[in-house]
Amino acid sequence: MPAAGFTSRQPSAGWVWVLAAVCAGLTVLYLCVSDLTVVGECLTVWPSCLWALVLAPRALWLWMRGARTQAAVALACIVAFVASTTELRSCFRRSLRGGAASSDTSGGFRFRLMTWNVAGLAPFAEVAPLRPDVFFLQESGRGPSSDGALHGMNWLSALDPAVLSRFPVRVLPTERVGPWTEPQVLLAELPGGRPLILINVRLVLPAVVIAVAAGDWRALRPAHEERIGQFTRLAALVQRTILEQGTRSVILGGDFNCPGGMRSLDALRPLLRDAWQDAGAGWGGTMTAELPLARIDQVWLSSDIEVLAGRVEARGSSDHRAVTVDLRIP
Repeated sequence: MPAAGFTSRQPSAGWVWVLAAVCAGLTVLYLCVSDLTVVGECLTVWPSCLWALVLAPRALWLWMRGARTQAAVALACIVAFVASTTELRSCFRRSLRGGAASSDTSGGFRFRLMTWNVAGLAPFAEVAPLRPDVFFLQESGRGPSSDGALHGMNWLSALDPAVLSRFPVRVLPTERVGPWTEPQVLLAELPGGRPLILINVRLVLPAVVIAVAAGDWRALRPAHEERIGQFTRLAALVQRTILEQGTRSVILGGDFNCPGGMRSLDALRPLLRDAWQDAGAGWGGTMTAELPLARIDQVWLSSDIEVLAGRVEARGSSDHRAVTVDLRIP
């Protein structure tokens, strides 16, 4: 018997084909085109689960109309789209906890790095229990007090990005890669004198967000080109710093304002790799803190640095979640 308020006539099977075509098109767009085009960026900078929320009511409508088979097929298409375009592998990894900086029996050196957009706050008391050896901050606000949490660490601020480090650090030349503050480039000296390049960034927002904020859609294409170009210029800055300093050990981290896995990040891949894809455990979303759908806060590493563990830390002071990685340099 049909549900109250509905006729016995089932919806046309065409709805299922429409949903299947939309899911297939979005899958190809996410995996192949991504954010390299203006249209691709507008559609794929949003986590795929948000598109699932837009499509799911149609599958529910089919179910309520009595077209159970069609609804099941539609739901399967939506699930397949989300599963193929979402970083799920990390959810099946076991989270490991390491300690503070130390040497191991194989002659390697272990340490912990943390990156967090703190939204202008100074949450050092929240960070201290995590014992980071290097702490990248974005929207950094003021530094730690001399007698407070994390005291004794070296503080280097560049207005927006800032770094706290247990290791001696010095400032290296940098340059603007996009419309926002230039990356903070530092050289840290690890125990034993080994040099390590640290690059802390806060990159520009997606073009569609800028266009909406400006209320001018004519700004969409220039903002897109500027955003894509910043990754190429960032890769050039990394390459030049490596050559000038004569070391291959590099850590690049910060607020990328770009979901993990996007094609715009391909410019970095010849030089560095995404630490989360190596050993991140659990859900990797960092934005927003309350509903972390997008992994926009990231850590990238040179090939000589091993990732032991990676986690997203839910802290209460910012609209971002923090990323913590335990690393080992052989």
